[in-house]
Amino acid sequence: MNRKIVKGIGLFLIINLFVYLGISLTLVFWPINIEKEKEVYDYTGIKKAKTASLGEELWIDLGEGEQLFSRVYGKGKDVVMILIHGSGGHGRYLSNMANNIANENMATVLTPDMRGHGKSVGEKGVIDDRQTHRQTHRDRQTDTQTH
Repeated sequence: MNRKIVKGIGLFLIINLFVYLGISLTLVFWPINIEKEKEVYDYTGIKKAKTASLGEELWIDLGEGEQLFSRVYGKGKDVVMILIHGSGGHGRYLSNMANNIANENMATVLTPDMRGHGKSVGEKGVIDDRQTHRQTHRDRQTDTQTH
């Protein structure tokens, strides 16, 4: 390589190093006015949240000795809404939303604990086979339509 190019690159790197160090040291040692006495915040104006009702406990029989734990909020409405929890939770964490929906008379709300979650027993997310799942679903639909 040409000696002039190497010298130019070296000079460029040294200048950049000094600029970088200058900016860094300026930022580190720049005097900052820190307020010693901060105003204490007043939280008295915030309404205290009412403790949410956890609804009425209900065990749903799935057949073959299996049961699913659920909570029911605001019984007696024409519309039923089922809130399903995420894969790492259970129905209880939906209690605030379920209470709000039920208290606004929008719907009766059901929050089941899926298998292996919350109070429900079983292995998380396991369906033995799709045909059994479909048939169980059809049986439940028939049962609800006849009652």
